[in-house]
Amino acid sequence: KGLRWIIGSDSDVLFWTNNWCTQEPLSAHAINDICDESTKVVYFILPDGIWNIRKLKEVLPDYLIQSIVSIPIPDPGTQDKIV
Repeated sequence: KGLRWIIGSDSDVLFWTNNWCTQEPLSAHAINDICDESTKVVYFILPDGIWNIRKLKEVLPDYLIQSIVSIPIPDPGTQDKIV
């Protein structure tokens, strides 16, 4: 409890079920029922290394999107780690 993921550039962190952004899984905040538990965080990152806000807006409320986009995208080659 209290542990969080820091995402890497080729992240295997699961978007909906791993605690990488909040103290609880993001699935608790989804605005619809389209929570595929196998979706990884990298699905929401564009190829040029920025957050895909359009995709985020489809599934999460604005207050969480603001938190997510404040998280820096890691440099290429950075590994996931838990803190």
